[in-house]
Amino acid sequence: MDDCITKPFRTNELVARIRVALRHRLPSRGEERVFQTGGLSVDLVKRIVKVAEEEVKLSPKEYQVLRLLGSMPAKF
Repeated sequence: MDDCITKPFRTNELVARIRVALRHRLPSRGEERVFQTGGLSVDLVKRIVKVAEEEVKLSPKEYQVLRLLGSMPAKF
C-alpha cells in the first residue's frame, strides 16, 4: 500500500487519491489500453465506453465503478 488516509477525511480527498492511484496503476502493470468483454469495450486512456459499437455516456462516478469492476478478476 503506497498511500493511506486517516479519519476523518473529506470525500473529495478520497476521490482525488483514488484517481492518482488509478493513474499510476495503469502503466506500471502493463495493462491493455482497451478492456473488452462480450459487446463491452472500455478505452482506459480516452475514457470511451462502447456497447455493441455504440458509445455510452457515463458520469465520472459510473466510469470509475466500471473501471474498478473491469480490473477485478472474475471468480466463479
